[in-house]
Amino acid sequence: MRTNVADACGHCAAAVVVLSEIGAGLTGFGSLFLVLGILLFFDRAMLALGNLLFLSGITLLIGAKKTVVFFSRRQKWRGTACFLGGIAVVLIGQQQKQ
Repeated sequence: MRTNVADACGHCAAAVVVLSEIGAGLTGFGSLFLVLGILLFFDRAMLALGNLLFLSGITLLIGAKKTVVFFSRRQKWRGTACFLGGIAVVLIGQQQKQ
């Protein structure tokens, strides 16, 4: 019975490692798309994709609760407001363009 519990914990640890690797990849691609969106004269599609990939990558990398805590810190309210405002501007711009 103990081996089954150990195997189950081993599988959980492997799943956490895989999710962390995926999160790091998504965060990297999100950063890349954000930079490309800025270099390509603020291309809305690139910025929107970069924002979504970055947020989902951070969430997978550090967890949902820590992500909310990170973005809701009192010391970081200006950065959070700018980031979320940028997402809103890009998404609203996408809707008006269509």
